[in-house]
Amino acid sequence: MKIEPIEIVGIVDPKLFTDISILLDNDNFKDRIGSLRQEFSEQLNLVLPIPIAQYLEFLKSVKTEFWSRVLDRVTYIRGNFLLTKNYEDVILKSVFCGEVDSEDYFLAKLKVKIDSLDPNGDIPDDQYSIAIFPGVRDVDLSEINKQFQKELHKRANPSKPTDENVADYSWSPQLNFRDEPSKPTIIQSRNWYLTVKVNRTKSLVELVDDLTINCPVDMEHGKRKEALKLGLVNCQCFDESTVRKSIVAYEKLLRKKLLT
Repeated sequence: MKIEPIEIVGIVDPKLFTDISILLDNDNFKDRIGSLRQEFSEQLNLVLPIPIAQYLEFLKSVKTEFWSRVLDRVTYIRGNFLLTKNYEDVILKSVFCGEVDSEDYFLAKLKVKIDSLDPNGDIPDDQYSIAIFPGVRDVDLSEINKQFQKELHKRANPSKPTDENVADYSWSPQLNFRDEPSKPTIIQSRNWYLTVKVNRTKSLVELVDDLTINCPVDMEHGKRKEALKLGLVNCQCFDESTVRKSIVAYEKLLRKKLLT
């Protein structure tokens, strides 16, 4: 079953976007998602994908036995593509919504288990754990640490506002995934790839022309390289060679990152 490209919404971190996009644009992965949509559509008598706004209500409506089968299929796909558990929601949303957002993929996550009374009538402490996945960065751990400290503050002082100035996490610095200002971002590269190679809604020349016509910078400035010299960082006038190379680089990234 051929499917439309899966949307990525609200993910702007280049590292996280790259992790997601090279999976969602993999032909074998899209074939698996299409097969599952067809299978589940027939079982539920429901047209898939559904709007992402209806996803939570949908989860409440499905039977436990059906969802158990769904998770078994997701585990099988994760095994085929050598994906860790933090890709589970990415796969589920791809099947049922055709869209993945910033809540669906993470490299570190704070989990809280709130226990009820134990057999002796005592109130046990809440259990906190941090799940860490391959590729985690210092910035991910720092953010999780802040969430943890804010959670502790909120529970210890429920009547007081959370202190935003919590201590940072101590971690050996590493090079984070960053885009170079003079080059297209991974998000732009994917959008151009989908436009020219997958959806084929525009030719390369048409795409480059549209970038120039719709550039947010009003003053005359030439192409993007010249604009950056003038400090016009919002310029989107990439030349044809840059856009072509960006699309080719993204195609190579798709072939390189996934073995299946």
